[in-house]
Amino acid sequence: MIKLKLTGLEELEIKNISCKTISFKKIEIPNENCSDFHIQYKIFNQNDKSTSVGTIICSVSPYQRDVTQVVLNKSFLLPDNCTLNVKLESLIRQNFKGVSFIDYEIFDYDDETQHTFTSKVTISESDRQSAFRIALMNLGRFFEIKNWEFDDNQTLYDKIKTINNPIVRLLKNYFEAYNKWFKFYEKIKDLEALQGKTYNLSEIEKAELSELIKARQNTLDTLQRNFDELQLKKFNNSHGLGNVDGIIL
Repeated sequence: MIKLKLTGLEELEIKNISCKTISFKKIEIPNENCSDFHIQYKIFNQNDKSTSVGTIICSVSPYQRDVTQVVLNKSFLLPDNCTLNVKLESLIRQNFKGVSFIDYEIFDYDDETQHTFTSKVTISESDRQSAFRIALMNLGRFFEIKNWEFDDNQTLYDKIKTINNPIVRLLKNYFEAYNKWFKFYEKIKDLEALQGKTYNLSEIEKAELSELIKARQNTLDTLQRNFDELQLKKFNNSHGLGNVDGIIL
C-alpha cells in the first residue's frame, strides 16, 4: 500500500503508472468531514494528446461515526505512455490548508489474468454476492430506497430496477459482465474438482478470460463514473449550486 500526502488543495503527479491498474483504497483528512471534499484525477495520454478527467466522491455514510476517513475502492486502467495527476478539491472549503492522505495500490493489468493461469480458483458465490452488495447498497442509499440497508440483494435489486434513471441499465450491464466472468470461473472450478488438480488454461481460454476481465472492469468503471456524476449533481443541488453537470469551480 502506498500513501500519498496532499497539502491543501494541491495537485500531485503519480509516476510510473503507464499500462497499470491503480486502485484508490482510502482517504483520510484529519479533523475534517470527508464529505466536504472530493478527489479529481486527470489522465494525460501522451500518444494522442488527449486528457481524461474524473472525480472520486468521498461519500460518508449517515451511520458512519468517524467522518475523517472514507473507504474509496475506486480502480481503473491506465493507458500506455500516460501521466496521472491527483488533486483534492472542495466546493465549500476552497481555502483549505490542511493535509490529507490517500492510500492506493498500483499493479500490472495482467496480474489477475496471470494469477489465474497458475493458481486454483477460489472465487465463491459469497464473493459474487459481496461484489453485488457494494453496488446495490450505494445506489439504494443514494436513491433513498426504503429498507435499503436491510433488504437482501435480490429484493434491493428489484426495487432499484423500478427507478427511471439510466444508471439502472449500467448496473444491469455490470452484473451481466460479472456473471459471465464468474461462470467462466465456475467452469474451471468444476474441471479442477474433476481432475483433482490445477487446470491449465489453453491459449484460447486465456484470451477469453482476458476479454471477460476487461468487460467486467469496463462496465464497473462506467457504472462508477456515472454514479460519481449523479452524486456531484446531488451535492451541487444540496448546496444551492444548481442542477449542473460536473464540478463548479
